[in-house]
Amino acid sequence: MSATTTTTSFRFNKNHWKDFNEQDLKVIEKERNDRGVIQQDTTKHQYGKICAACIKPNAVHVDFCTGCSFPLVPQDIQQLPDNVFLDILTGKNTSTPILFRDDNICLFNDKFGVSVHDDHIDVIPTAVYEDVTCLNASHISLLEDLFNAGVQEFKKRDLSRFGENFNVEQNVVAGYNFPVSVKHLHLHMVLPPCK
Repeated sequence: MSATTTTTSFRFNKNHWKDFNEQDLKVIEKERNDRGVIQQDTTKHQYGKICAACIKPNAVHVDFCTGCSFPLVPQDIQQLPDNVFLDILTGKNTSTPILFRDDNICLFNDKFGVSVHDDHIDVIPTAVYEDVTCLNASHISLLEDLFNAGVQEFKKRDLSRFGENFNVEQNVVAGYNFPVSVKHLHLHMVLPPCK
């Protein structure tokens, strides 16, 4: 199975937010000013900062987009969509190709990948756990299974650029976001180099 290419898309048909011109930044500033700071009702909805450059949802407490590093401000706080990973699992989101799925695990390319060679995947459990703080010792085997599924996906890819003795397990960067931007446990796995 070959990897599906994913790239972060930026507004104004630019390759990166650093390519935005003064007019592009003025449009973003106007949108932010028009929107103002939303008063959050956290009892009913989840809120986050939506990046004005790449449209990635981020946790409320971050100051820079976790996808593209664009500066975030309080005016970027918006109500987030429902659990987008659950939409992938249930088939409601058909635009994200599933690379692997079994009864317990689902794996797909990260929409906002940070790997130069598009080797950034998300591995999620099919059961919903909000984040790592919901887990205990009984979940260790689940975490191991998520990691191992990601390693197996990378081993299917053309990794010849790394040389003959490349060891995925020793070179992969893997971890969980906290605070999370999507309230569904997800393991990020990335092969270097990063953007």
